[in-house]
Amino acid sequence: MVAACAATSALVLSEPTAAHADTTAGPSPSVAYTGLAYGTQVSALDSTVRLGKTPVSSVSCTSKAGTYTTKSLAGVTLPLVGNVGAVTTLVRTTETSTHKRTNAQSRVAGVNLLGGQIKADAINANASAYAKAGSVNTGVNTLTLTNLTIAGRPISANVAKNTKVTIPGVAEVTVNKQTQGLSKTGYYSAVTTGLSVELLEDNPLGLPTSTKINIAGATATVATTPGDSTYAGRGFSTRVRALGGAVTSAETASAGVPCLGGTNRNELAGVNVPLLVNTGTTETTARGLTDSTRDWTRVTNRTASPSLLGGLITADAIVAETTVGKWKDSGRTTYNDTSKFVGLKIAGKPVADVDLAPNSTIEIPGVAKVVVHQQIKGQGSMSVTMLRVELLQGVAGLPVGSIIEVGYSRSDLN
Repeated sequence: MVAACAATSALVLSEPTAAHADTTAGPSPSVAYTGLAYGTQVSALDSTVRLGKTPVSSVSCTSKAGTYTTKSLAGVTLPLVGNVGAVTTLVRTTETSTHKRTNAQSRVAGVNLLGGQIKADAINANASAYAKAGSVNTGVNTLTLTNLTIAGRPISANVAKNTKVTIPGVAEVTVNKQTQGLSKTGYYSAVTTGLSVELLEDNPLGLPTSTKINIAGATATVATTPGDSTYAGRGFSTRVRALGGAVTSAETASAGVPCLGGTNRNELAGVNVPLLVNTGTTETTARGLTDSTRDWTRVTNRTASPSLLGGLITADAIVAETTVGKWKDSGRTTYNDTSKFVGLKIAGKPVADVDLAPNSTIEIPGVAKVVVHQQIKGQGSMSVTMLRVELLQGVAGLPVGSIIEVGYSRSDLN
C-alpha cells in the first residue's frame, strides 16, 4: 500500500520540564545518545497493510551533544485505516554541567482513524532520558491531547498513562502508552506512544486481527560508557519508499549495532511485496567489538534470490557488508567494503564485472534507473545500498520517482 504525503515546514516543538535535573550533581558522565520519533505506523503480520514509521527523526548511537534532527509532513494517508494531518518529529541531544539528555518529540494533528471512531485535533508525545554523574539514570514521559474522542467518548487531556479503551467489536486502544527503565545491557530508555491501536477479531473493516496502529511515538535513550567512543550502524534487506519519502514497505530483516558493543541479528524466511520485490531467506548481523588493536563495527546483510519488478532484476544472492575500524596505536580509521553480487541480471542480461563497481548506473529504458552498489563514505562511517531502483514509470500504485532498495549496510564509529 502507498502512503500519500507532502512536505511542510518544520515546527519548533516544546519540551518537558526536567524537575529532577539536580544542579548539585557532579560533572556529567560519558554517554551514548540514541533517539527516535515518528508520527504514524501501521503493520499487519500477513503484510496486507504495512506502513513504516513516518516521518522518522532519529539520532543513532552518538557521543556528541548538540545533535538535532527534525522531519515534517503536511499529512499522511494510512491505507484502509484513516488519515492524519500535519506531523512534525524531532530528536536532539544536549549537555549541561550536570547532565546529558536525549529528547524525542512527535506532534500529530488532525487524527481520524477507523471511520471516525478515533479523532483528535492534536496528539503531542514527548520522551527524555537523562544521565548524571553519581546518580541513577532517569527519564521523563509526557503527553498532550487536544479533543481526543474514542467511539464518541471524550478522553481527558490528563488521561493516566497506559489507559485502555475498547471500541466494541473493532479495536482495543491504549492511550498515553509509557514505558521507562534500564535494560540488562545498560541502556536507560523512556518511550511514549500517544495511541496504540490493536484491531479485534472479525472487525467490520475486514482487516487482520494482527493489524496494529501507532500514532505519535517518541523514544529517548542514554547509556553510560567507559569512554567517548561508541558503536553505531544498521543493515536491512529491503525497503520501498514512495515519492516524497513515505515508507510503503518498512525495512525488513533490520538490525542495528548495539551502542555499547555486542551483536544483534535478525532473520526472515523471505520478503514479499507484490509486483515490487521478493526474496528468499535474508539475514542481517550487526556487531560492534573491541580487540587488542582496534575498535570496529561490521554490518552484514545477506539476501538470497532477490527478484524485483516481476523478474526484471534478479540475483542468486546479494551480500552487503561494511566495516569501520579505529586503530588504538595510531588513532587511524580504516574503511572496508566487502559487498558482492552473485548472478546479478538486469532486464534478463548478466551484469558484467565492470558494471558492478561502486556507484554504477544501469537504466531499464522507460521502467527504472538502477544504481548498482551505491557506496557513501563519511567521517567515521561507510554505507552501501547494493540495489537502489528508481521508478521511471508507475508500478503497483507507486508513482514515478519511488525507490526500491535491496541490501543495505552502514557501519559507524563515533
